Amino acid sequence: MNHSLSQRFVHLAVHPGALMHLLGKQVVLLAALAALMLSTSAVVFADGEEGQLLVYGNLKDEGKRTLDMDFIRSMEQTSFKTKTPWTEGQRMFTGVRISTLLESVGAESSNFEAIAINDYRFTLKDLDFDKYPVIIAYEIDGEPLTIKTLGPLWIIFPFDDYPELLTQSNKAASVWQLIELNVL
Repeated sequence: MNHSLSQRFVHLAVHPGALMHLLGKQVVLLAALAALMLSTSAVVFADGEEGQLLVYGNLKDEGKRTLDMDFIRSMEQTSFKTKTPWTEGQRMFTGVRISTLLESVGAESSNFEAIAINDYRFTLKDLDFDKYPVIIAYEIDGEPLTIKTLGPLWIIFPFDDYPELLTQSNKAASVWQLIELNVL
């Protein structure tokens, strides 16, 4: 009888499908749910929709910075009204200028790769962030950006004030649900 039991364990180890058949469809459902939870757990949100921004790469001390929303909101605010391809009409966006944020973390360059919650990536190079007040927005019309409103952090260009910025490249650079900046 022990031999038979050992053979069953060997069969289950060699044929994982046999285990699935043995335990039933509930295991499949639980495994799928666990995989989904693990795949989304890499994104850290504090206090519900409150986001964080991980900044790393070409920094003076070669470290990483995790900036929470309180820190981001504590930096000098910039607000402007602009139309975007993703919102209706002119909207008021508030956030921190990218130049201010990069300086605050000791970035050695103003070129970076912006990474979104869904792993969308776009590299911003050779844009004069001192001339153009491009922001990482955290509010729209005085309300916090949420996942549903493409936040909690969103790179916004002042398209109305600087029409030359309304290019396909800059539209693609308007990364919403931003979670990381890799300074190049």
